[in-house]
Amino acid sequence: MNVPVDHSGQVLGNWRLLRPLGVGGFGTVYEAEHHTIPGRRSAVKVLHPQMALNADIKRRFINEASAASRAEHENIVQIFDGGVTADGTCYVVMELLQGKSLEHLLLQGPLPTARTLHIAAQVAAALAAAHNLSIVHRDLKPDNIFVVARQTNPEFVKVLDFGIAKLQDSSGATQAGMWMGTPPYMAPEQWQTLPDLDGRADLYALGVILFRCLMGRLPFSASSQYGWLEAHLYEAVPELVGVSPPALAELVRRLLSKRREDRPATATEVMRELLHIKGEAPTLATPATAPAAALAAAPPPAATLPLAPLPLAPAPRRSWLGLIGVVALLGLAVALGIWQLGRSGHQAQRGGAGSMALEQPASSGDLAAIADGGAIVDEAAPASGPGSAPDLAATPSPTPASKRLTEGGGKRAPSKRPPSPNGKTATQPPEVAKPTGETPGQRKHEPIY
Repeated sequence: MNVPVDHSGQVLGNWRLLRPLGVGGFGTVYEAEHHTIPGRRSAVKVLHPQMALNADIKRRFINEASAASRAEHENIVQIFDGGVTADGTCYVVMELLQGKSLEHLLLQGPLPTARTLHIAAQVAAALAAAHNLSIVHRDLKPDNIFVVARQTNPEFVKVLDFGIAKLQDSSGATQAGMWMGTPPYMAPEQWQTLPDLDGRADLYALGVILFRCLMGRLPFSASSQYGWLEAHLYEAVPELVGVSPPALAELVRRLLSKRREDRPATATEVMRELLHIKGEAPTLATPATAPAAALAAAPPPAATLPLAPLPLAPAPRRSWLGLIGVVALLGLAVALGIWQLGRSGHQAQRGGAGSMALEQPASSGDLAAIADGGAIVDEAAPASGPGSAPDLAATPSPTPASKRLTEGGGKRAPSKRPPSPNGKTATQPPEVAKPTGETPGQRKHEPIY
């Protein structure tokens, strides 16, 4: 058992320890003041003497904490300094935060959905930055999520204790055969002590935190370590009754999947889904990772360019030419009829008799096509609005003139149908479819190491 030692008044490097702020499984956190710069405050975490007896743990304590600091993410507590004193005391120096832990907030009951999403998205962002450096927290819990007030963000999140929970050897494999973490938030693979633990264990813990924020209680309960083991490995996740929107409840269920393969693959994916549900950013989830209802309502991703509208046929600019053609044909027909009448009269004078029927040289359908100028009317095009084509369907087609003169026999004049502007006979195209658019009062769970 680790017995904390009070280091108050001791000077570690440039920092004088003033008073303890909290005690954890690995060490104690103190408020400290810079030895030569008055007023400069920080938080100093000191490794418990029993833990410091292990040289490997001391080395990893410094190296992993430095790695978390190199992430340079605003939602990860900043680490300035660290080292080992001559008597073997191991410490790290980090920014001093003024605020409350998420654990303290949850003692007052469940959080509103918008508040839960706001906090959880920041936690996911911090996890993504750490996971990119191959750092797995392994002890993510409300006690390690600190909420501080900023001028532009009244609930700004800082994730604490990176570099302590996960101990990795030089080969990159997590130590096997050790239970490390806090039982209510430990993923099934942590209980199985799998050697290839990865960031999805942290996502499981985030799922437990989300469940507690929304429901006001933990998803599982137990009174012993083996009871917690059975709960995380075998018990079904309770229904999130009353949680809205449904996409949030579905995300929590996926995060709490027993098999890590069934959880979201990365913390970045979780962050984007949380922001999408909150309405701040689109999700990049695919149908395999997001509910169909959420996908149907999702706007296109920010990186996706809007679809260009289908090209519309030009308005009939030459319809007046068609009208002139009709008039010319009618005039030609009248002149030809007068000529034929004159010829018939001449033949009658010569004793010839007969009759001739002269028809309009073009049919009604031909004249309609000519008058329309060969233009294609897109029935799927919008009727009006900026950038839309004129309402062609509302434009009346000219009525073709059809006339029959009966004055004697003759032959039918051949039908003449001028080509459309593109050189082909005008036809109606196929219709284009329109685009669719731990309950309060429960005892505090201590981490196991």
